[in-house]
Amino acid sequence: MRRSVDETWEHAGLRRHQALSAEAAPACKPAPEVYRLALDSAGCPPERVLMVAAHAWDLRGARAAGMRTAYVHRPVGDPPTGSDDFDGPFDELGELVGALTEGRVASGPS
Repeated sequence: MRRSVDETWEHAGLRRHQALSAEAAPACKPAPEVYRLALDSAGCPPERVLMVAAHAWDLRGARAAGMRTAYVHRPVGDPPTGSDDFDGPFDELGELVGALTEGRVASGPS
């Protein structure tokens, strides 16, 4: 059974306040405008925003915009390379939730 995005987040114990679509930006990922849209919508500094994705190329774009980044493994994802500097690689969303709850995710970009 495939879960909806809301069910996946709920199952992992995560809350979200807003869902954004890159289609609202006048560019395509990984253009900086897309990440700026997310930051402007969040209304807080980039180091307070955590971008979670299964595609390292997407996280690189978010990292360049100053966001915190968390890679979550998916079979069809784009894994990080040795040169990627993300705040954490995780095997599943539940592992990310645990790391956030326990304060094991870095407080901001290094």
